[in-house]
Amino acid sequence: MLSSSLFAATGDWDLYTSVVKINDILAGERYVWAATDGGVLRLHPTEGTFTIYTTLDGLAGNKVLCIAEDSQGNLWFGTEGDGLSKFGREKTFTTFRPFPSPNPINSLFFENDSTLYVATDVGVSLFSTYKDEIKETYHQFGTLPRNSEAFCVKVIGKYLWAGTTTGVAHAPLFQPSGVRSNLQDPTSWSSTDLKKKVYSIIQADSVIYIGTENGGYSYENNRWYPRLPLPSYDLLIYQEKLLVATERYGVFQSPLSCLSHWKRNTSLPKKTKCLAVSPDPALWAGVEGGYLVRAKSGEVDSFQVNCPAANTFMDLTFDHQGRLWVASSYRDQTGCRGAYCFDGEKWTNHFATPTPLGKWTAENSVVCVVVDSRSRIWLGTWGAGIHLSSEQGDWELIDQDNSILKGIPTNPDYLVINDICEDRNGNIWMSDYQQGVAVFDDFPPSKKMFYTPSEDGLPSGGDGELWGSVITIDETGLKWIGTFNAGFCLFDDGGTPFQRGDDTVIIFSTSFYPEEMISNNITDIAFDEEGVLWIGTDSGVNAIRGRYNPIIKDYTYESWNTYLREITVNRILVDPQNNKWFATENGLYRFSADGTSWTHYTQGSCGLVDNRVKSLAFDELAGELWIGTPIGLNRFKIPRPSLQQVALVYPNPFISGAEKDQVTFPGLSPNSTVRIYTLLGESVRTLTADEFGETTWDGTNSLDNLVASGIYFYSFCNQNGKQLLGKLAILRKDLE
Repeated sequence: MLSSSLFAATGDWDLYTSVVKINDILAGERYVWAATDGGVLRLHPTEGTFTIYTTLDGLAGNKVLCIAEDSQGNLWFGTEGDGLSKFGREKTFTTFRPFPSPNPINSLFFENDSTLYVATDVGVSLFSTYKDEIKETYHQFGTLPRNSEAFCVKVIGKYLWAGTTTGVAHAPLFQPSGVRSNLQDPTSWSSTDLKKKVYSIIQADSVIYIGTENGGYSYENNRWYPRLPLPSYDLLIYQEKLLVATERYGVFQSPLSCLSHWKRNTSLPKKTKCLAVSPDPALWAGVEGGYLVRAKSGEVDSFQVNCPAANTFMDLTFDHQGRLWVASSYRDQTGCRGAYCFDGEKWTNHFATPTPLGKWTAENSVVCVVVDSRSRIWLGTWGAGIHLSSEQGDWELIDQDNSILKGIPTNPDYLVINDICEDRNGNIWMSDYQQGVAVFDDFPPSKKMFYTPSEDGLPSGGDGELWGSVITIDETGLKWIGTFNAGFCLFDDGGTPFQRGDDTVIIFSTSFYPEEMISNNITDIAFDEEGVLWIGTDSGVNAIRGRYNPIIKDYTYESWNTYLREITVNRILVDPQNNKWFATENGLYRFSADGTSWTHYTQGSCGLVDNRVKSLAFDELAGELWIGTPIGLNRFKIPRPSLQQVALVYPNPFISGAEKDQVTFPGLSPNSTVRIYTLLGESVRTLTADEFGETTWDGTNSLDNLVASGIYFYSFCNQNGKQLLGKLAILRKDLE
């Protein structure tokens, strides 16, 4: 697996990132290095193996923009807002943060081992590698605007060159007297305002070439001449040719002797952004999608790292085979790279392909992911409805054209599904944004219903629309529906989800509970093992202990507490030990099961990659919490009392659905309790051992319905009170 590990006093941390976006490459004798949006990628071409270095390895930040190498073989990496890192011969990172955040480091160039020029968003700095400090910064280059962002910097001959947001400039490093030039003086620089961003500078045969957002230019006889009318992100001299990486249109090349004979290098992919030459010499390209491509002597080799399609991990869940599913997008459309699936070794990306123009559509904007009891995957999107996979893995689209679901009022073809859940009878409930709540018995459905504020009294923000955020179903079958602007409600369908007339709606908002409710913007709803209702909002969390009376259709609360005030709570997870975990914009919080202590995990105190925690999932057997953020995915192995792994049950695997077939749990304490869970920690069945210390299970849940094929946990306490835990594989015979 491509991950990085940090062993901290608070537990073991792993980090998974996406390296599909390559910003810069450096080809050495043994390795090829790539600066990516998910850390530093190292390729061993001979073995075809990759290593990813991240902040857990000591890297300053995971979004790495550029690479440079000094004469001692040390590698230097510039990050976006997190400073500068050096990777030395001892194979460890040293971090320097003299550049205040959020200054990105766009380019690095060594004048000598003690002098490193650093291009940032406020100019070019001279960094002393001996003193580990900035000696001076050049904020204005001639007549170009002051504090212009510098995208590239290079020493060519006796001159320092800089490319900025609007043009290019150069200045002599030394005066004719031998005194070093005062480059902080704008008049020391000669500049040209090209009205375009300059990304790359190179020299060949005493001619300077630059790459800009609108094309390539050459500098001859003190004049700039246009050469290639395409975006030019990187320039390289290779085999007497000038090569230009355009990122979208391919790599173009022309002989230096005649720069009008351009043609595309068909050996390299179109989406090449950066180029390098190794000592062999071989031509290397960094390509979008996590590819490193080598071209030499007419042979082309492509190396691709397996990783998720993006660094956004906005919703998490496990399927019945123990695979982790991830939604890439948040409700503000951050991400938009479809969904990813991780089986513990390999990532598979779904709906992560942009249009031919490089744009991402609503089909890529997966905001929620749910696994139903039949092992089907439901992906709710922001704008394209629902992607549904069959048990065989085939996908179909559910939208306004083939269902009762409705697009938003201002655009009927734009269907937003914020949340999906399954009730205990196998019905699927969906939050249809700005419209209402839909329920299907299957798809295609034989029964269906659509509930709205106007017809059924669901909460609305005064505009008559239900800006739904989340749906949770408790163990009694009650539906709890959250909104972005009108609080939440208890919805009792009377046991008849496909007919009206016996429904009850009880609304909880600041209008009805002005002293208790902290916000009407509901981000998540969860119940703990004691039946306490936890409501996540953009201003903290409410904990409500209450009771609903289905006879008189009334809800009364015994206590109503508020925690994490003024903090946006994105997700709530209750683990099998009844600890409450809160994903917030201010880190990860844990509230102990006994209600006596809080633990706060932040980026600076542990291996958490980012304080903006968006999603959570729990692996009960491994004791691991998965934590999704906008820039990476953490896996946190939680310290806990050791559990004895047992293999007492038989048969294992178990084929359910056949008459008289059953799983046997032998060797238990008389009258002890056996609990069976899904991989998410959801209770499936509770069994009791007989007086001989044995019990059996036929593969059904508490409603006597056969459970889906997959992996399940079982746990019990022996007569000495020690907890035992195991894993059981189920295969439904009717689904073979």
